Amino acid sequence: MKKLGNNLNTINDNNQNEESQHNYLGSNIDNYKYWQYNTILLYNVIMIYTCEWPSLFIEWLPKVYKLVFLKIKFKVTLPSEEFSYSSFYYEKINDYRHNFCNDTSKNFRIKNKIYHESEINKISCYPENADIVACFCSDGNINIFNINDYYNKDDEDEIKNDNILTFDKTLKGHLYQGWGLEWDDKNNYISSCGDDSYLCIWDMNTSDKIMHPIVKYFNHNIPLQDCCWNDNNVLSVSENGHINIYDIRNKTVVNSICATNCTLNSIDVNPHNKNIFATAGTNKEIDLWDMRFTNKSLHRIISQKETIIKLKWDKFQPGILSSSTSDKFIYFFDTNKIGIEQTYEDSQDGPPELIFIHGGHSSNILDYSLNNSYSMVKK
Repeated sequence: MKKLGNNLNTINDNNQNEESQHNYLGSNIDNYKYWQYNTILLYNVIMIYTCEWPSLFIEWLPKVYKLVFLKIKFKVTLPSEEFSYSSFYYEKINDYRHNFCNDTSKNFRIKNKIYHESEINKISCYPENADIVACFCSDGNINIFNINDYYNKDDEDEIKNDNILTFDKTLKGHLYQGWGLEWDDKNNYISSCGDDSYLCIWDMNTSDKIMHPIVKYFNHNIPLQDCCWNDNNVLSVSENGHINIYDIRNKTVVNSICATNCTLNSIDVNPHNKNIFATAGTNKEIDLWDMRFTNKSLHRIISQKETIIKLKWDKFQPGILSSSTSDKFIYFFDTNKIGIEQTYEDSQDGPPELIFIHGGHSSNILDYSLNNSYSMVKK
């Protein structure tokens, strides 16, 4: 299970903590109002949609502006007009020319709403056809299906009766649920890891409907939190702060790194430099590593104040790294700015590589997704 560290969910029911909870919620409301007032200065475009229920995952489908979350597929209409630099100069805040889409009904449209019996923790899209998705479920199974095979219905009972899923494949091998799942774009393999301490590799080139892993690693009863591909290697992070690097060719662990004594929640390889990867977790720090030299991390980013739940490299723009935390923010870093000299005043705002903090949420950010069609941050 992803470790969130100390947060609102851990507050006990006593008078002292009830007061703390009241102050916590009041602070959230104040922060949200402050963020809302400043959105026109922070974003070129912002669109907001309120979900009926919280979602454990969200994913952009490549090449088209579609979102998948909470077992629902959305079509999102994004503005196509480019801003000129003159648009960013203004005399009064009300004169600032921005693109705040107030009527969200015109920008979000439900394309598919699919009934799935078990809860879905994580999804990963097939690289060659983004409509085919793998879903890591709370029962430990990984189900493969095409979301376009299910048409949209408005009535919930009709959805349950008529849109019942028939999976193209079901991957069986995990005993419990997990959050580590990634579809490799090189060999058409899937890697997964979970609370049962297993990392599994699946060969998706077979036609079997019920599949078992071609490789299965056991991590000595230590739950695995996340995994990712790097050519023929799979990297994973665990609850005891270790990084394991597996080679699928000889089916062995080629390196095991003790990165920290804290839980590591997330790992991701830089798509522009496959030697570099990043890790983060309950220690509230991001470590950058070099695959060729793992005795110690290359650099440590200390900026977040709470547990880091997920991090992700920008596939469009080299050097941009983002992370979400249990303090309701997403941080964006430009690793090309590491080591740049700062004034004392600038250093109070964070390290030189910190370029943007995204707010707007009033509780933990369980997941986020970057659109791979273009960069989310303009340098």
